[in-house]
Amino acid sequence: MTSFLYRLLKMVMIRAEILRSRWMVRFLRSHGAVVGEGVTIGWGANVSLGEGATLKIGDNVRVDRYTDLIVWGGSTMELGEGIYIGKRNIISAVKSVKIGAHTMTAHQVTVIDSNHEFSSSILIKDQGPRSSPIEIGPDCWLGANSSVLAGVSLGAKTVVGAHCLVNKSFAGHSVIGGLPAAEIRKF
Repeated sequence: MTSFLYRLLKMVMIRAEILRSRWMVRFLRSHGAVVGEGVTIGWGANVSLGEGATLKIGDNVRVDRYTDLIVWGGSTMELGEGIYIGKRNIISAVKSVKIGAHTMTAHQVTVIDSNHEFSSSILIKDQGPRSSPIEIGPDCWLGANSSVLAGVSLGAKTVVGAHCLVNKSFAGHSVIGGLPAAEIRKF
């Protein structure tokens, strides 16, 4: 009997997640986002759209649980088709973030195209952000807990190791890792 109740509860939870995902997709479309077919947005995921922001999500994209997609006012975020974004990721666009088709991220990946300005004469909190676009090519893999910072461009089929800090651009067909990131090998 316990096994039956567990399976029933699991089916109800899955159904609730599907309904929430469909609601989220309809909500995004009604607020000007371009969202493809077969998009799934996991339970607890948040999508924030600032005024004048542009969000484009390709077909068959899956955004897993507790991920934040933040598109600030006047900025652009483009997610190509067939992307998988793992649990607890943060992807934030102050200027522009583009992720190519069929790219995958593991858990707790951070992609942020901005940082605070800082000088000794003014409080950091009063200096505001500086931003540079991020472009991640198609068919890339970003390992768990990796971070991609402002101004980075990753070519097609780049593999980013776990716990990697990517603060400069790399050509495609590369395996990169380390803190800061360095090319380990080409393939």
